[in-house]
Amino acid sequence: MYGSIKHHAEAGDARAGVELGAMYQKGIGVQQDYAEALAWDGKSANQGNALGEKNLGDLYFDVLGVSRDCTKAFAWYQKAADQGDAAGEEGVGRFYLYGIGMVSDFGQARGLFLKAEAQGNGDADYYLGPAYEFGCSRQKDMAEAIAWYQKGAALGSAIAEDDLGKKYRSGIGV
Repeated sequence: MYGSIKHHAEAGDARAGVELGAMYQKGIGVQQDYAEALAWDGKSANQGNALGEKNLGDLYFDVLGVSRDCTKAFAWYQKAADQGDAAGEEGVGRFYLYGIGMVSDFGQARGLFLKAEAQGNGDADYYLGPAYEFGCSRQKDMAEAIAWYQKGAALGSAIAEDDLGKKYRSGIGV
């Protein structure tokens, strides 16, 4: 599998480059190597591949093999979002929600999260949960927060499932 994917990636197949980057990032069939992940995702992103762009955003934001660089992370997420990529929209939404490098803008974040949700991105629903729970949406609303956690969990978001489970275990809001 690795050999075939690498062959296609070396031949310029952007999708294969993203797959190879993911293999290196997660250590699937190869030694985990964030530098290689960055290189292959970078090649794919530079070919305009939205998933490669989103993956570069993740690498820079989550500090995987590189120093945190929120400016680069935002730029790569934005490029992916500009192509309608749900994970890119979710990434840009987090920047607006938490005011990372900008003034927080719940309306902008919510709009991006809803666009991502419409494509089945449950993590986008998850991020609306804390926004309502802690008042980023102007007013705290635990019932609304729980509804977003549930929507995210229903779409398979592991972070929404985890947070919702904690709420049920502690009896908060449920």
